[in-house]
Amino acid sequence: SDTPSLDSSDSLTLETWIKIDADNIDNKSILIANGGGPTANYVFFIENNNLLTFYNGSTHLAGTTALEAETWYHVAYTNDGTTGKIYVNGVLDSESNHTIGPDTPGNSFSIGNESGHPPTYFQGKLDEVRVWDTARTAEEIAENYNRSLSGDEANLVGYWNFDEASGKTVYDKTSNNNHGTFAETPQRL
Repeated sequence: SDTPSLDSSDSLTLETWIKIDADNIDNKSILIANGGGPTANYVFFIENNNLLTFYNGSTHLAGTTALEAETWYHVAYTNDGTTGKIYVNGVLDSESNHTIGPDTPGNSFSIGNESGHPPTYFQGKLDEVRVWDTARTAEEIAENYNRSLSGDEANLVGYWNFDEASGKTVYDKTSNNNHGTFAETPQRL
């Protein structure tokens, strides 16, 4: 559903831990999306060449580090309104003049799939998904990527740590209560 607290047209940070399944290497996989296609506000995904890519509805910003299967990575995308940056394990991987797509009413936020498109489910493991309504600095990403959050940090507008012991609901730990439902029964770590 449309989640105004997760929409962005000015500044943004997306973060998550990922581990790509071995049989999914070289396949496009969606990590975090708000809308899809030409009406996308933002889509953060792994392109067929195993590079992190951010799409704003019209242009792409690609990373330079080819991700390997069966390896955990912390990945992040930040945008201050004019410059987009991709980080891998707290280290800047790519940056360019790049904007966030316009907020289109009715866009749906999703984790592991791009809404409104044929399934491009992420084949692997995701953990600690975070959405901020500010462009986090390299120092802030490096300081916090390897720790869990409480959910009440300033500018944190969505946080799913996937620590639920059972069920198909994943709870947003922020006060925005952007809870979600797994499309399939999740594999617990």
